[in-house]
Amino acid sequence: MLPFRLCVSYRLESTLVKRLWDISPPIAPDSPLFPGDQAYSQQWTARIGPGCPVNLSAITMSPHIGAHADAPLHYADDARRSAKSTSRPTSGPAAWSTPSARPG
Repeated sequence: MLPFRLCVSYRLESTLVKRLWDISPPIAPDSPLFPGDQAYSQQWTARIGPGCPVNLSAITMSPHIGAHADAPLHYADDARRSAKSTSRPTSGPAAWSTPSARPG
């Protein structure tokens, strides 16, 4: 999964400033899931030791954990798959907000 980044341009006096924030949430076994999605898990398949020079692991998870962009196939059976979609970055206007705490 690629990280999701938020790029913001603004003027500070006469200088154009660009800031880039990685807004990808961390992925962990307790990450929020859509009902029916596969939770994140990681298993060691090899560990450094006699006869093994490296650590190797396998990761299992739904591609819908964390920040992601869905292929059209996610919403319609006859739509394009991710492999058939363009790989150009998605960009557009964004709004920044800070949520307030919920009462109670």
